[in-house]
Amino acid sequence: MAQFPEEPLHLTASEGFGYFPGYPGQKLNKGQYEITRKIGYGPRSSLWLALDSCNDKLYSLIKVLTAHETLHKPPQELNALKVEGNLVDDHFEEDSHHGTHLCLSLVISGLSCEHLRLSSPTKSLSRHIVQRAVACVLEELVHWHKNDIIHGAVTESNIASSISIQRADIDPVLAELSPCTIERKITVGDVEYPIVLSTPIPGYIVWDDNKFQVNRNSMTLNNLGHSQKMKDHRKKITVEHTKKMRSKKKKRKHAVVTPPKVIAFTPTEEIVSTPPTWENSRMDRSLRPPEIILGLPYTSKVDVWMLGSTVYHMSTGKPLVPEEKAADDGIMLSWLVAMSGGHVTPALALKSNVTSEYFDENGLFKLRIPEETLESQIIASGVVQADDIPGLVKFVQTCLTLDPADRPSPEDLCDDVWVTPGFDE
Repeated sequence: MAQFPEEPLHLTASEGFGYFPGYPGQKLNKGQYEITRKIGYGPRSSLWLALDSCNDKLYSLIKVLTAHETLHKPPQELNALKVEGNLVDDHFEEDSHHGTHLCLSLVISGLSCEHLRLSSPTKSLSRHIVQRAVACVLEELVHWHKNDIIHGAVTESNIASSISIQRADIDPVLAELSPCTIERKITVGDVEYPIVLSTPIPGYIVWDDNKFQVNRNSMTLNNLGHSQKMKDHRKKITVEHTKKMRSKKKKRKHAVVTPPKVIAFTPTEEIVSTPPTWENSRMDRSLRPPEIILGLPYTSKVDVWMLGSTVYHMSTGKPLVPEEKAADDGIMLSWLVAMSGGHVTPALALKSNVTSEYFDENGLFKLRIPEETLESQIIASGVVQADDIPGLVKFVQTCLTLDPADRPSPEDLCDDVWVTPGFDE
């Protein structure tokens, strides 16, 4: 079988893929956009820099979803982007032999924190870069949560530096990069695929910048592909509740149907009972919060858990959950208990769908908890300065509060003493 250097262009929508076979010079949306460069790709899409014939002074970022992802109607990402009108400039559809692809015209961003991390000799980032990233992400999460949207993918790959969209600013940067061309073509069956390699656009931040330089620039939280609209789920819960009550009424002739209700952890925070979109995706399993492992309803607090995991990864260069511990839910849960420094309360445990696997009849955790601690793991990474460790441990463990009802909100975390230097400009 032919080897594709980046996304597997030959895999079909029925196999969960169906990538768009784009190339430089290709026209999109009836000629309005012309692809100039491939920026990158992910599990659900590919990213292309394009010129807009309606305004040749600006560049556009065209995110082309796979044919498989486009089958989801309505597209979750597009719905979330429409909450904030200036986040999606345009959207249209393009066809390939894989099927139809939804295309989103988005604001361009620079290198992700993951690119910055990998460019560092230690494969980790300094405290002031992580703090700046966290401060910018928290501000965006406050906004999304107030609009009843769970982001669902708070990872270093989705946190990127903001850059200009003006051609006058970007063209000199692009001129220093290797030309984007069709490297070669690979034929599978009777289909010929153009091989185009990605070249991310450099941002205004590099891994060894000082705090002053870093804090002069902003970062943004991208990729709403796993976002979930809380109001949609609230409506779904209400509808499901009504159907259940009507079913009971048929069985009991004189039953009274109670009004539809919304289950909540607190009066202002709805829960989601349906599985998150990223649970059955190719997203890193080590990011899963304990409420997901336990099969419990969840809230927007899953974003806070992911942020804590991401902060650990950016700071140490290591995932919060080692790969060998992420394959088994029980082992992973034990590790998360150890890293959090807390415990799963009996009240929370007894609500779980898998109580007997991990807890006794009293709701007490019955699996062995590792002796390792978050602090010992950070020290073992060998890349975090000694005087930075106490603050980092405290912040990460705050995000990793096991009970989502006690886990702080993004708004709460904006006042955390470890984060506040990231807001300095």
